[in-house]
Amino acid sequence: MMNDEIESSTYKKWFNKYAGEKAFITGEIKKLKADNKGKWEKMMELLPTLLDVPGIFEKAEINDQHSLVREVFKHPLTYKDGMCRTPTINPAFAHNLLKINKKKLLDFEEPPSDLSINPMCTQSGNRTRTPFTGTGF
Repeated sequence: MMNDEIESSTYKKWFNKYAGEKAFITGEIKKLKADNKGKWEKMMELLPTLLDVPGIFEKAEINDQHSLVREVFKHPLTYKDGMCRTPTINPAFAHNLLKINKKKLLDFEEPPSDLSINPMCTQSGNRTRTPFTGTGF
């Protein structure tokens, strides 16, 4: 503006825009530099409680229990012959699969490896299953 290279209105427009961005970034830097020791101590205090999934489940109301089960088992969880069955499990709980399988509490049914198979319909799109002839895909 001082060298007559840009107009006053253009300078004011961009000055306001960048002044706002500068204020935002300065605020973020200030937050990141702040002492968060108290917050970390509180989180570390609460962490064991958050890791107690059975305890959380026991204290939860029925709707919250259902939500928790749906988060762990993304697909239907069925019960048959004294054992639960599911095709998938939330990856956060996958480390427990071996232990659960050994205790015969859960049968983890692998989904079919051929993803072109849709159990809900036939190759022609009908819901009535007909024998597959091996052609048509």
